[in-house]
Formats: sequence, structure tokens, C-alpha cells
Amino acid sequence: MNGLTALWTIDLLGLPGGSVLAVAGAAGTLGSYLVQLAEQAGLTVIADAAPADEDLVRGFGADKIVARGSGITERLRALYPHGVDALADAALIGPALFGAVRDGGTFVRFRSAGEPGGYESDATGRIAVRTTFVPDYAGRTDKLHQIRELAEAGVLIPRVAQTYSADEAAAAHRRLAAGGVRGRLVITF
Repeated sequence: MNGLTALWTIDLLGLPGGSVLAVAGAAGTLGSYLVQLAEQAGLTVIADAAPADEDLVRGFGADKIVARGSGITERLRALYPHGVDALADAALIGPALFGAVRDGGTFVRFRSAGEPGGYESDATGRIAVRTTFVPDYAGRTDKLHQIRELAEAGVLIPRVAQTYSADEAAAAHRRLAAGGVRGRLVITF
């Protein structure tokens, strides 16, 4: 689902090669897929990362890294004074990031205003705020095949935290419930 959401985002943006896409939450699963697919599409990718995640995010293909956390908009504007062409908010930071996008640019959110963690659009009309949801690609087997092909080609690297046998399924569920898992837990049969 994260791969399809990331692919839908890149397709929705339709940015020409060389355009600048900022990704907030780049160390997460959705963010990592956004970075990888944007890099594959020829975009310049600037991503946020905690110091411990900088090498990880750079490994996904980010061209530039800014420190995550308070002040990210200012750090992005320091690199791109007129703003980035588009920003994908996989971290659910919200309107505080609107200022990082250039006039006429696009901001992609992954929750609508009515959902937990969602927020309203930019009321100024200075930027376009778009919302992507994986159900927008429901039934699109061509897109599922595209994700599979990109993974098989090594362009899109799945984030697997740990693999469990079917007999260890209860342990996998306990680990997931405990939180803090980076990547996905996979149960093999």
C-alpha cells in the first residue's frame, strides 16, 4: 500500500525531470518509497532526516538532506529561496510546511482534514494542496505490476525489519504492537 501511495503521488505530481521534490518523513516506509521513486523519475530530492537516519535516507537516493524537526521550512528555504516545486508530507507535519513550497507549487498530504492527523488546505491559494489515497489506484493491476517490476529491478527496495516463520506469527504481532518497528514484519509460509 505504501508503494502504491508513493507511485500515485509521483504520478499525480507529474513533475518534469530536474524538478525539486521535498519529502518530509523520508526515513519512514512511505517517505523512503517516495524518495526512491522520485529519484528514479529524475527529480531532485531533498529529504528530512534525523542525524541517525541521514545515511539511510541518502541511500534511498536523496540528493540533499535537511535536519528534521522544528524549523524544517526555514532549512528548505535556505537551500531553495524561492521554494521547492512540490513537497510530500509523509510525516504529517501539516501547514507549517506550506511555506517551503514555491508559489504555484504543489503540496501533497496523505490525510484529509477530517481524518486524525489531517489538516485543512492552504487558504491563500498560493499553492495547490492535493490529497492522495491508495484507494485511488484500486483495481489498477498495472500499477501493482509496476511496483513489482521496480522492486525486482532493485529500484524500489522494500523495507523489511524482520522475517518470521508462520509458527512465530504471535511473536511478530507482539513486536508490532510494541511499536517502534522500522520497516515491515514479514511472515513466511
